[in-house]
Amino acid sequence: MSLNNQRQKEKYIGAVRWMLKKLYGFGGQKSIKSEQFRDEIGGFFKAGILLEIVTNEELEQLVDEEHLLAFGKTIKQRRIEEKLASKTQRETGIFMIHLQ
Repeated sequence: MSLNNQRQKEKYIGAVRWMLKKLYGFGGQKSIKSEQFRDEIGGFFKAGILLEIVTNEELEQLVDEEHLLAFGKTIKQRRIEEKLASKTQRETGIFMIHLQ
């Protein structure tokens, strides 16, 4: 990789990190603004892959790193917790129906 390509990659990764920090700053809120920004990031990711600046795997790693910094857990950990919470809520709801 040439020095110019390395600089280009570093700049791109810096921009990705900034965008992810901004996105994660929205928290869990779903708004038109956050969804538009999410779409913008998706386009930026696709451009980086198309121009061969980064690979999909590198982007996935960046996303996980920034998610961990922002929320203290990886996306995979969050999804597991959400599934467990959802299951617990369903079971609690079924239990409450039986009590009535």
